[in-house]
Amino acid sequence: MNAGQWWNEVGSDAMNELCDAVGTTRAYFYRIVHGHAQPGPRMAAKMATESLRISGIGMTVDSLLKMDHLPVEVIVGDRAAKV
Repeated sequence: MNAGQWWNEVGSDAMNELCDAVGTTRAYFYRIVHGHAQPGPRMAAKMATESLRISGIGMTVDSLLKMDHLPVEVIVGDRAAKV
C-alpha cells in the first residue's frame, strides 16, 4: 500500500499521528503522496513501521521508495504531454 492509499484508508487523524511519530511535517507527507518528494530508506522504513502500528494497515517500504506514480513527459514531434 502506498502513502496515498494508506491516507485514504485511515484518514487525517492517523496521518497526523504518523507524521508526529516519524518526526516529519504534514507538508512533507503531502509531497510524498502527490509524488513531489521521496523519503530516504530510513524514513520509508519508519513510515512503514509506524503506519502499521498506528492503524493496523501498513504502507510498504517499496511503495514509498518507488516513484512510478510520477507523471512522465512524453515528447512526440513538437508536442509534449504528461502521462
